[in-house]
Amino acid sequence: MQDEIYIAAADAREYVNDGARKPFRAGDIIFVKAGVELRFENFTEDFRTRIVFWGPEGG
Repeated sequence: MQDEIYIAAADAREYVNDGARKPFRAGDIIFVKAGVELRFENFTEDFRTRIVFWGPEGG
């Protein structure tokens, strides 16, 4: 596992990160610490995101 960054290329509507629900719109950036659950919900049909993984294994 590594830390992750998600960059929204098109609207996703919402995401849940470590139990907290938040809005996610085009241009937003999310940092997710290694080992923490992230999921997208209520996303649009054109939802797109870029994902960047980095850092040592385990965060």
